[in-house]
Amino acid sequence: MEAPVLQRIVRTPPQRYLPPFDALQDRLVQVWEQALECAPVGVWDTFAQLGGTPFAASTMVRRLEQAWGRPLPSGLITGETTIESLARSLVAQAPVAPITEIRKGTAPAPKAFTFLHGDFNGGGFYALDLARGMGDRHSVYVVAPHGFKGSEIPPSIEAMAMDQLEILSRAMPNGPYYLGGHCTSGLVAFEMARQLRRQGHDVGLVAMISSWYFDTPASGSQIRQMVPLDSGTGRPDTTSPRARAAWALSQYMVAARRYVPGEYDGRITLLWPQNEKYAFGDPVRQWARVAAEVDHCLIPGNHLTCISRHVDQLAAQLSRCLDVA
Repeated sequence: MEAPVLQRIVRTPPQRYLPPFDALQDRLVQVWEQALECAPVGVWDTFAQLGGTPFAASTMVRRLEQAWGRPLPSGLITGETTIESLARSLVAQAPVAPITEIRKGTAPAPKAFTFLHGDFNGGGFYALDLARGMGDRHSVYVVAPHGFKGSEIPPSIEAMAMDQLEILSRAMPNGPYYLGGHCTSGLVAFEMARQLRRQGHDVGLVAMISSWYFDTPASGSQIRQMVPLDSGTGRPDTTSPRARAAWALSQYMVAARRYVPGEYDGRITLLWPQNEKYAFGDPVRQWARVAAEVDHCLIPGNHLTCISRHVDQLAAQLSRCLDVA
């Protein structure tokens, strides 16, 4: 069946289009566009402005419940609801747990895949889609990132990895370990693998999704430019959810710019979005400088859409990686 042709949304000043900020907002935009048959939906457009009806609202909620396998509260979408406000409501209701098993494997000897979703702003809802798309052969655990719901963000990738390893070791005292992460959390997964190998553990998989490091660590002046400060107070602006998200993102970027990865005597798997440009050099050659082996495959989408609109294709590739690990 062909997808319906979406009616183009025409905005007049002072209305303006604001694109999705994270994977959850992008997933919600996709659901709204399909249900309302119009595009592009911005995160500040209200449901009423887009011609939403009670039937369309119930359809969207049902689709999300089916995708995520969990009930959502009634009355979630009203005429004044926007993508941004809906995402904020969903994240507020998301459970806070350091590590969660979201799918139990049914294979005779299932592997336990530990995924660092890194979605401190969107609550990692995309990981539910990811686990569903990976099938039921292997177990899937998700690790919440630092910064989720205001939790403290360690100052370095190494400190993040050490902290996450403590959480992982309580849930899984022994390997082999199968790790994965998106963006900066891919760096954390890589550093966790290095620390696990130094401790004598077996690491069967390190899957890094759209993850790269900087050849030259940032200088002090570059770091200061990356941190958003209020022009009046000179302190972090945390007056709105978007400002708080920008502040948390800056802390991750600072840690990434300072990170100098050490050598890893194992294999890593780099999954790179085919629509994402090499902004900081060829990541395959980059990782080959520090890892003994680098497997590389392209996945659909860009840095954001590979974990939202194209999450099923990513899940299929990760499942294949687990099967052969």
